[in-house]
Amino acid sequence: MAANNDRRKATVLIVFGLFILWGFGWNTVGRRLLTVIDGVIVARRAVPSATEYTVRGDDGSEHVFLAGATDASLPGDIPVGTRIRKKLWDLDYEQDGRRESFPWIFYSSVVGIGLSLVVWGILILRSQPPNPTGTRRPADMRVIAGGYPVSIRRLISIVVEGAGVTLFGCGILATLLFFSTESRVELLRRRPSANIPNQCEAAFWNHGGYACWYTISDHPFWFVLSVAALVSGGAIMVWSQSHWFPKRERRV
Repeated sequence: MAANNDRRKATVLIVFGLFILWGFGWNTVGRRLLTVIDGVIVARRAVPSATEYTVRGDDGSEHVFLAGATDASLPGDIPVGTRIRKKLWDLDYEQDGRRESFPWIFYSSVVGIGLSLVVWGILILRSQPPNPTGTRRPADMRVIAGGYPVSIRRLISIVVEGAGVTLFGCGILATLLFFSTESRVELLRRRPSANIPNQCEAAFWNHGGYACWYTISDHPFWFVLSVAALVSGGAIMVWSQSHWFPKRERRV
């Protein structure tokens, strides 16, 4: 039973990791790398869930491209008359000669997490014994709704693992947002046309618009709390991995 549970967990880890790699890797970073634009924006109009730009190149030819709601494309608030240059295999782009950076710290971290989940799942599968054996004593079992026997220790282990994963996920997301956030003054200095919500003292670029968050300099306590959640969640996951990797029995 334990071996089957571990295999199911490994499958969930691999599938979830591959989903992250597809969504944040290929579907965002990959598409951004393949985008090529060079010219002046001569027209802009809103279409469902995107912004349509018409760009005129140096040779007079015009091309149309869509800016969607993710970082896979360029922002949807670039004014008409702006010169845009985006090279192939380059994550950054130039706006009127000013270089605009891609949030590579956030995406590198998320893609790294997805890759780690896939590797973790593979290691769990490789750690399984060829012929798993072993039974639980009736005294160690309890019966829950539906008549399925479940070990109380196993149930507690699942709850602790879930808490560790949740704490780790919230911690790493909050920490990455701190690194990606800029103050209102910095954003407006870098991009005067930025449409930042009035209630935001600081913001980060998210899915075609700016979302409110905090900077490390203004809120160091919350940043330390985010890092603490990340570290404690990771520690819980490492501690609980003894329940994920069954011990091999020695053959005499």
